[in-house]
Amino acid sequence: MGVGYLLTCTKCGMHKQLMLGMGAIHPNHFRPDILEGKFGEDAKEYLEQNPDAFFLVYHVPYGCGCGYVTEFPEVEFPDRDVHIRRKPHKCSNCGKRMRRNNWGSGKCWKCGGELDNMENMMWD
Repeated sequence: MGVGYLLTCTKCGMHKQLMLGMGAIHPNHFRPDILEGKFGEDAKEYLEQNPDAFFLVYHVPYGCGCGYVTEFPEVEFPDRDVHIRRKPHKCSNCGKRMRRNNWGSGKCWKCGGELDNMENMMWD
């Protein structure tokens, strides 16, 4: 089950929707990306060596120092108890490296205003 959030700037009205957790996208949708190395060599090698391995894909929040937030998928192999993140993400706003974060409060990356955070849907 996933949760959708709507971030809204109280100053400029900018909106950003984030879809976090697991939802209707079946994990096997990501199998080709894993085997192409888009989640790193560790995930690729593990799936090549264990082609029937069970894995989950979660969408998690990432943020940048400039204030921009978005979500990216991460892979978990429960039998290994390991989360595997994709290669480092570049911010589409400023080009710096993004980091996994807790974005519960923050500043708008467009105007610097405060971001209101509203849980607005469950997705499955």
